[in-house]
Order: sequence, then C-alpha cells, then structure tokens
Amino acid sequence: MSRRSMAFTSTFGVRLPVFGVFLSLLGLLLPILAVFTCGNAVRAEGMTVAPIDRQTMEIASNRHVQPYGEIKTVTSTLDTDGFQLVARTDVAELWLSEAYHTIRIVDLRTGYVWGAIPLEGARNLNASWRSYAGSIVSIEVYDSRNVERRYGLLGNAKVEYSLLEDGFAFSADFEQLGIALAGSIRLVGNKITFELEEGSLVERGSYRLKSLAFLPFLGSVFGDEIEGWFLLPDGPGTLMRFRPPGSYVAGYDNRIYGTDLAVGELSEPQSLGTSRPNDYVVSPNQVLVPVYGIVHGIRQDGLLCVIEEGAHYASIVATPAGLNNMRYNSIMARFEYRQSYSRTATRSGAGALVPQEHMNIFTPKQSLYLLCGAQADYDQMAVLYRDLLTADGTLGRSLDEIHLHICILGADVRPVALWKQWSTFTTVSEAKGIIESLRAGGVDDLLVVLRNYTDGNVAGRSLNSRLGSLEELEDLRREVERLPGGIGDLQEGIEGLQGGIDGLREEFSAGGRLLLYIDPVRANEDQINLRLQAAHSMNKNPIRIQRDNRTALYPDTYFYRPDVIEQATLQHTRAFSGYGAAVDQLGSRLFGDYSTGKESTRADNMQRFLSLLSELREQQGGLSGQQGGIHEQLGGLAERQGGHESDKHPGHGLALYTPNQIAWPYADTFLDFPLVGGQYLFETDTVPFLPIVLKGSIALFGPFLNTGYFERDRL
Repeated sequence: MSRRSMAFTSTFGVRLPVFGVFLSLLGLLLPILAVFTCGNAVRAEGMTVAPIDRQTMEIASNRHVQPYGEIKTVTSTLDTDGFQLVARTDVAELWLSEAYHTIRIVDLRTGYVWGAIPLEGARNLNASWRSYAGSIVSIEVYDSRNVERRYGLLGNAKVEYSLLEDGFAFSADFEQLGIALAGSIRLVGNKITFELEEGSLVERGSYRLKSLAFLPFLGSVFGDEIEGWFLLPDGPGTLMRFRPPGSYVAGYDNRIYGTDLAVGELSEPQSLGTSRPNDYVVSPNQVLVPVYGIVHGIRQDGLLCVIEEGAHYASIVATPAGLNNMRYNSIMARFEYRQSYSRTATRSGAGALVPQEHMNIFTPKQSLYLLCGAQADYDQMAVLYRDLLTADGTLGRSLDEIHLHICILGADVRPVALWKQWSTFTTVSEAKGIIESLRAGGVDDLLVVLRNYTDGNVAGRSLNSRLGSLEELEDLRREVERLPGGIGDLQEGIEGLQGGIDGLREEFSAGGRLLLYIDPVRANEDQINLRLQAAHSMNKNPIRIQRDNRTALYPDTYFYRPDVIEQATLQHTRAFSGYGAAVDQLGSRLFGDYSTGKESTRADNMQRFLSLLSELREQQGGLSGQQGGIHEQLGGLAERQGGHESDKHPGHGLALYTPNQIAWPYADTFLDFPLVGGQYLFETDTVPFLPIVLKGSIALFGPFLNTGYFERDRL
C-alpha cells in the first residue's frame, strides 16, 4: 500500500502552511512517474524535426528498469583444462591450478564455468595485470616512497597449498615485499567462501599493505562478448550492463558504509559549471549493503557476492570496459588495510599525502552464491539476500501498518542583518492543532517526526521553552498516538468492550507514532566546542565537511567525538524517556577519531554507535511511552484469556535516516530512502533490489519531494 508524506509547519502563528509532500511506499519498488510529450514537430528547410518526447527520454534513462530485449544463450569462455578438482557438491565443483594460482567454479546444474581470465592469452592485459586479475588473492602496497603498486601471486609470491575436505588452504609469502598471508577457499552446497586466516597477515619489510582482493576479475567480461550485467549497491540498486569499451574517466569505487571522515576525502571534485553554488550538486549514494551481483546470460547463470566479515573496511569496485584503456568489465570487493591522508607539514597548513602508519585490523571473508535459471536475476538475488539476513537476525517481521509521515519543524536560526536570530516556526500546541486538523479532514494513522525542538537544536538538551512545555509535548503525543486515560481504566473496562481484546487492540492500531528527531553526531560552529568536543582526523584537525556555498548560514559541518556522542544520546534518553526516536547519522555515519589521548578506529566506533542505537531502542520500550505499556498489558491479558503468542502486538524499532545494514536490527522505519541510483554513465538501469530485500521488514519512506529537484510531472 502507498502513503503520501507531508512536512508541516506553522510560521509566526499562521496555521497549516504546507511545506510539501513526498512519496512513501511499504515494500517500495520504484515510483511510477507521470510523463508527457511536449511540443510540436518543427519544419526547417524541408526537414522535419521530431518534437522532444519527454516520455521516451525519461523512461529510457537509467533512472528506470530497461527491457532485456531478445535473450541470447551464452556459453562460458573458460574451461578446467590444467586444473585439479579439489571439492565437489551436488550442485558445484571447485577446481584449482597451483601453477597459475587461480580457480575455476563449475555449476553442475548448467555446466557453466566461472573464473577470472584465461590461463593464457588474456587480451589487453600485461603480465602485471594478468597476475593481479587472475590470482586467488591479490594485493596493493605502498613502497618505500609511498607509491602504490599492485601484485598477484603469479610470479611474485611463494605459495603452498593443502587440500581440505571441502576445498583447500593456502599460504603465500611475497618475499621481496616482506608480506605474508594465509587463507582458505571452501565449497559448501552452492556457496564458495574466501577467507583469510585470522592473524596470518604479516608485514616485515619497508612495503606496507594497502588493500587485498580475492580473485579480482572473477566474472569479468571482455567488452560485450557475453550478455549480462553487474548489480551495484547504488541507491535502490543499479545494473551495469556489459557494453563495448567506452570513454570513461572513472568507474564505481565506493566504500561500504561510507567514507571514513578521519582518513578519506571529505569532498569530491565536481562542478555544476553555472553561477549556482556547487553545494547544489547531489552527493553520491552511500553503499548501505555489502553485496553485489554478476549475471552471465539473462536468467541463465549468476553469482551473488556477499562480504561476511570486514565490510566496514571494504569497497565495491566496478570497472566498465574502456576505463584506463582496460577492455574488461570487472567487479570486486577490495578490502582496505590502509588509506592515504593529508598530513600537515607546515604552519600554513601545507601537507603531503602519506599512508596510515598502522594497518586496519580485521579478517576478510567473502562468500559467493551460485545461481542459475530464474535465480540469476536481480529480483531473485534480492529474495535470496533477504532470506540470508532473516536467517542471521538482521531482518525480522515489522509492524503490519504503515503511516503517513509528517515532519514538523520547531525553531531554528535565521540571518538578520549582521546577526543570527532564533525564529519559532511551530510551537508544540500548534503542532497539536495541525494533527487535529488533519484528523478532522480524515487523515489518520500518522508518523509524526518533531525536529528542532531542543535548546540550540543540540541533541541531549531540554525542550526549547519557546516551543512549549513537557506537558504540552505529552498532550501532542496523546493526540498523535490516541492514548486513553490509563492502563488501569483499560483493565477494568476490558471485559465490557465489544469485541474484547482484539477490538481494543484494533482501536490502538489506528493511532500513530510521535518520534523525536535526534542527531547526536553533527554540529555547526555554534553548537560545538572544537577544542573539547570535536572529533579529529589523522592530521589532527577537526573533522568537517565544507559546503561549496559561502552564502549558507553554516557552510561547515563538524562531528562530535564518540564519547560526546554517547553523552548526548544518554542525556536525550533521560530528558525524553519513553518517547520514540527518529535517529539521524548514528546509523549511517561511520568514522574514526584521532583526538590526542582519545584515539578510536572506525571499527571501535561502529560497536559504540550500535550500542547507542540499542540504548535508544530499549529506552522507548518497544512502543513509545504509555502505548508500549498498553500493548504489554494487552499481551498479558490475552495470554490469561487463552490468547496465543502470535496475537501479541510486535514492538516498534527506531526510525533511522538512510541506515547502513549493520543498523537494521534496531530499525523498523527507513527514512530518506534513495529512489534512484547515482546515474553514472556506465549504469544502465535502476532496479528495486533494496526495496525487495526490505519488504515486509522495514517501512520505507522516500525523501521530501517538495524540497528536492523533482519536476512536477515526475511527482
């Protein structure tokens, strides 16, 4: 079912001005857009120029799924000649070439052979690239001059193999580099798992490990010789179909769970080429899930590739044919052990790019699932991935209802001459009036998010007195959630209610949810003490994101230290105990902090942030405030009257803004869901991979259409 969502405010006492509407879908697939043809044919000097067909232009763009056309049967370009069979199941075989340090995987259901590149005669690749592309494990390093270099096993490492019941183990020593590692490749059913042995990675020379990848060119295709595509975790999901080599200046290279702001680049060089500030450039979608897919032959043979461990230090890298004169389409998961950062060398701020001194500590693990027939398509990949996440507890069953999302703004700063002045947009009592007016008009079942309601709009502070009192906030919650007088009254009157417990539960299910917005991670210059509260990057400067728009009131965004984030979050739980939360950044932003004496890595902070999400979910008691207690009482009464466990109303999770997969166990609502991919030139389709994964587990709400860049006909 679909719901429209609105943002309301009351400005300077004027009631109900509408800021706008955005689309929300449970089990969101893709928006169905109204398009039309404009203009008439133009005749010039005997030549008829067809009118611009906006419908064709829109539907044919990579913002939509494109038809497959005539489906061709494909055959593998690889074979198992010169390989040794090392493992076999009912559906697959694993073959090893010790001479070339590479593998072949055979799907016994179709006979298709998977691998990287041919043993001999790989086109358009020199010896260095052949070694890197085809090895079961390949690395990138920094040499003594901090120059990046890449190496595969072939011709560069001494490798020893030992057979296992379900695969083989290997140990590799890059003697000239002073780097050694060990790992294994196993086949169980249709699942092939690559994994490094914990603690096996050793550096003993001047070379420092930058990254590692398992079989980097697995599933690669030379130009468009094979019909198929890569599935990229870009937005809701995108396809990169195999096409002839083109003139590309960049490929797809994005960190899973976003850039580490303490180490990586804070901005990307891009320009609108107009007088409008470059701040209006839309940022690329963040990679929310550690997964990608490969299909050779539409609905014929495919691989679903899942990063099981080390995802927070990994990137998805897809290279279209033609980039850097490389004629292969390739995709891989690259595990990042080090990154370069700008180390300040002078008082003026000048510096040089140097690699991290210490490598990131984690153990890479990646699994591939062999797919065939109808499974080898993006929709069935999504179903498989959803099943995997359900099995490991990441996803569960959500509430049955989906609400109309309304965002209400309280107070904020606006520029006045040379000063800044606080302005009240919507008081708490006016917000209650908005809800009452909507109810009177038949609009019910609301998800209301109250923003900008604390002193200084700082997370953890008390309610801004300009907006009202805590009693008025409680009245607003009662209006939104339709709370009755008390649980005792319900228990006394439960038997007299027509319909019994089921009827009473239905009555409360018609209510809504009031959520208080909290962003304990970011701050502007007026909200943070840079010396005492700001997180610092490796160059010991405060972490910040600079907007290329000097007309903005706050062009710079800063980030709090993890201990300050923890303190603000816990203060919020005490100040607004029992209220539901709409949490921004905490489930989507992942970074290290190198403040002197308080250093913590990206991995350290990931655990801290997830613990805070758990605290927030626990403090709201499953359901916010009294409503949670009511449903708990209803569950107990149902049990005493012979009800079943399935009759109990499930508890609420958090509402999270664009959360990474690691935060999904704490969420039942996904706000700001991306509707399209990044629209890179090499992407050919936007597909509903992520909506299918989340369908039935998390309610999805799109961004505010009225404050975005959508044309009227697309709304």
